[in-house]
Amino acid sequence: IAALIVGQLTLSTYSYNIGPQRLSVIFSWTVLSILILLPIIRQRGGIKLGGRVRRIAIPAIILFCVVTMANFVSLDMASSLQYFRQELTWLVILFLLPAAVKNESDLKRLALVALLVGSASAMFGLIQYFTPALRDELEGRVLGLAGSPVHFGFTVPLVLLPTISMYLLKGVANPRYRKLILLLIILMAVGLYFSFTRTGIFSLVPAILVMALLMKGKPRKELLLLLLLAGSA
Repeated sequence: IAALIVGQLTLSTYSYNIGPQRLSVIFSWTVLSILILLPIIRQRGGIKLGGRVRRIAIPAIILFCVVTMANFVSLDMASSLQYFRQELTWLVILFLLPAAVKNESDLKRLALVALLVGSASAMFGLIQYFTPALRDELEGRVLGLAGSPVHFGFTVPLVLLPTISMYLLKGVANPRYRKLILLLIILMAVGLYFSFTRTGIFSLVPAILVMALLMKGKPRKELLLLLLLAGSA
């Protein structure tokens, strides 16, 4: 699962040639990961989706179908297949998580992997922006460890938003770690801004609003204040 998450955050737009055929790196990675995990899943009695998982999985499947149909209608075949492979991998991760994660420790390891990769991608994005030669080569839009600024703008919020929630809900109690997490939040937010990807930046607004509605007390007020500051900026 960790390998799939790393691939989605970095390699999902890359491909390679086998003879006349061009294959996606992340699609090959997904197939290999499934083949490796199948014996483990079978040993653990298969994938068992509880009520909580179904409440997430069913809307995700519906969204996947709607987005896939919209892509095939509005985009060319090559772009539609590329987005289909990326979205399919996220769907595979969603269904494999119940089989792979058995306790809080497993979940923390996966979260740490995502946080480190997202932060590293944002850090490389800032290096690209503040290095004149790289910035000129990239036409002023950073891509971090991703394959394009658009992909960078899509993946960073997937790490940034859960990290904000974890910080506000005090999922980490140690003061030193909380300062580090706040620093990583700022790092990812600034890196996302310098990607100049409108969809990535604008997607934060409805996401933060939904998070605020789901929270109570001080975290809700802090998120609403964050929205106001972002709007004024």
